[in-house]
Amino acid sequence: MAIRFSCNQCDRPLGIASRKVGSEINCPHCGAVQVVPNEEAAAASEALKSLGPASPVADGSPTIGTRDSSTRIVASSPGGSFGSRAPAGMILYPRNSVYVRGVLFAVVAIGAFLSGYFIGQGDATVEKQVEVEAKPPETLLIQGIISYREDEATTSDDRGDHRAVVLALPEGKAPKERIPARGFRPQDAPLAEDSREMRRLAELGGACARVGESGVFNLRVPEPGPYRFLLISGNTERPSEGSGSEADEIELNSIGQVFSTPALLLGRQKYFWSPKARDVTAEFGALNHDFGISGEQE
Repeated sequence: MAIRFSCNQCDRPLGIASRKVGSEINCPHCGAVQVVPNEEAAAASEALKSLGPASPVADGSPTIGTRDSSTRIVASSPGGSFGSRAPAGMILYPRNSVYVRGVLFAVVAIGAFLSGYFIGQGDATVEKQVEVEAKPPETLLIQGIISYREDEATTSDDRGDHRAVVLALPEGKAPKERIPARGFRPQDAPLAEDSREMRRLAELGGACARVGESGVFNLRVPEPGPYRFLLISGNTERPSEGSGSEADEIELNSIGQVFSTPALLLGRQKYFWSPKARDVTAEFGALNHDFGISGEQE
């Protein structure tokens, strides 16, 4: 089969057998030496020729990078060549080079997609983490009524133990440095939530509440678990003598694991220290206590 192409020098048509592809020949018309192109290159050259001459460039520089419609990028096969020079307006690229560039472009595109995907996943994880950190910790509300009686004729429903203190202390925990008693006694002004003493109690996992005029209190503990409760009356005192006049030594030692001066904390007020820890859950019931009549044993 003959390959038909034009001479690079005189532009006369030539026809050479396909077995001569890649070999040098002399043009029978002008004698110019040139290499026989393969079928694709020859067809491309003839197609370009049919479009007319390429626009001249003033300084003779190549037209690479222009948008001129006369410029064609043609991939040559590994087995063929265009000869000593490319036809006007043509930019030659080996076929393998085109394939390699295409593969590289695909790899870069896939890499960019995967990078964006994983970066997006990372941002979502950070957002979730921030959301979890910003969410306030769940607390458990303990409610109850602390009351007392003025005399035998008075019922506990008539008198709320106003100013009484309710403390919840986590079982088995003690602060590195014991907490001062002042500020937690019924006669003391309530401590601010951001005070040093309240922060230390919160770090321990404990909580403190004051009883209102109706005797009702609302105490929030930071998490479920076993707690021991200390209730200090605001309106009743222990008997001046006899049984119950002095604080129990064992109870003072237990309270002293958290507070530096437990005797100062209790003073002469009646108090209740739970003999064992109580498990606080969402189903925890009301915590009620009646201190009875001031000066008398409960």
